[in-house]
Amino acid sequence: MLVILVAHHAEGNALIEHYNLNQDHQDKSGRRFLGEEVCLRIIGQGETNARQSVIKELAAVSHPGNLHWLNIGIAGSAEWRAGSLVEVKQISSDQTTDNALSFTLHQRKLAPPSVCLSVAEPTETYPQSGVVDMESYAIAAELSARSMLNSLTVVKLVADGPENPLNTLNLSDIRRLLDRSRIHIIGISDKLKRLIATSF
Repeated sequence: MLVILVAHHAEGNALIEHYNLNQDHQDKSGRRFLGEEVCLRIIGQGETNARQSVIKELAAVSHPGNLHWLNIGIAGSAEWRAGSLVEVKQISSDQTTDNALSFTLHQRKLAPPSVCLSVAEPTETYPQSGVVDMESYAIAAELSARSMLNSLTVVKLVADGPENPLNTLNLSDIRRLLDRSRIHIIGISDKLKRLIATSF
């Protein structure tokens, strides 16, 4: 099964509609949606929510070893312009300076590759290369601890950067960006589903 993790409902709307997902009424949070071989969970913002959501999802299924994970959502970048979709190849955290604690992901070739820095708080300080988010490192850490890192794919949609910093964006701006990228987001998810069916 493909488990899609998004921080906010707006990031998951297109996929909920595309896969005709229904709210899981057994999940008290109201943030889990189910369909045929697809589950989408709205995890909320930040490391703690990301970790807890992975743990909850692992507890909710009978065979967690059969899960394949897709974290998709918005990110900031100085390198990539707004609207760019990238597939993360390596994740590090601003909470550690030890490069050995970064995570290298198996590449599915769904989008141009990029590195990702996960930060603890929203930031308008962008590294020269790659993208910045708040959840992917925590997701990777939880899966790596269970020897499941190879089942994780991370795709980010660039929303902000030095020319359009985070404090200038509102929810309407982000929704418009997601709407413009809808076809590409669905296409990436569909391609990953096909890869899961044929290659994993």
